[in-house]
Amino acid sequence: MMKFSFRQTCLVVATAFFSLAPGAHAGMVLEIPAATAGFTLTTYVDGFSPTGYCCGPLGVTFTSAGTVMVAEHRGDVRVFSHADGQHAGDVAVVQNYGLYNGVGLAALGNYVYLAEQSAGRIVRLNNDGTYSADIVNVPVATGLVANPVTSLLYSSGYGYGIYSIDPNATTPTADLFKAGTYDGLALDLTNGIMYAAAGDNHVYGYSLSDASQVYDSGYFPEGPDGIALGTGALAGKLFLNTTSGTVHSVDIATNARTLIAFGGSRGDFVAVAPNGTLLLTQTDRILRLTAPSGSGFESGTPEPGTVVLLLSGLAGLVGVRRRLAK
Repeated sequence: MMKFSFRQTCLVVATAFFSLAPGAHAGMVLEIPAATAGFTLTTYVDGFSPTGYCCGPLGVTFTSAGTVMVAEHRGDVRVFSHADGQHAGDVAVVQNYGLYNGVGLAALGNYVYLAEQSAGRIVRLNNDGTYSADIVNVPVATGLVANPVTSLLYSSGYGYGIYSIDPNATTPTADLFKAGTYDGLALDLTNGIMYAAAGDNHVYGYSLSDASQVYDSGYFPEGPDGIALGTGALAGKLFLNTTSGTVHSVDIATNARTLIAFGGSRGDFVAVAPNGTLLLTQTDRILRLTAPSGSGFESGTPEPGTVVLLLSGLAGLVGVRRRLAK
């Protein structure tokens, strides 16, 4: 007879429990301590059709129209509501932008910007997912984040560095911010830091003012990709969605790591919802990680109301240098 340790038994029971829970995904499950602490994991949207190469849904962002836009590796863009339990097949594709061109998404103002990896460019979309305009070329454009305070975009051109872009300039240009190979990006506007998942399986932090390195997570064999920051009781931690199907938290001060969830498919980008939950892309679905009471997540991109307050505060400060990306 096969014998199981107490831990193995707990994991089997947990897997069965979360598989049967409404909205739960039978693949990825929470680590026992994470579930005990109050984390929950549900399915936001399932039923995506991944490309044979690797991926399904990648870019996720929240439009100024109050909807959720999703870009798929095959180039499809769809617009969803905020509710859990949706199926991709029930929502029509708004537009296809070409194979391998549905990668990073970022909302800025009343538009959404799409990183087209195969085409090597950033394009502007309307809130309904339709095409608006070409913005600028970025080689192998992959990750994309927006800084609403400076109105800059940052895109990782995989293998070609991170670029800063002013999409509102008369003639937008992609200016090299940091050389190297990077994928997922996140901004900590409070501390003026960009976190970037690098090709060497480290997460690095760079000062937004001069691109100097201020953080190194150390080697992460699981392959970190999507990045978010914790808030409340989780402040001071990074949350990483990995290509190995796991989710980890990392203490920024000590680099101590905690496994939050495991057993998923290939994880990629993440997006923090307006309610502070974290959307995790997987090969054929998007999951929602909800933090325990008194904590949550942030992407470093404040909500529109917060942006107004930040801009007002900056306008009232005399002689204070604004941190702008090079």
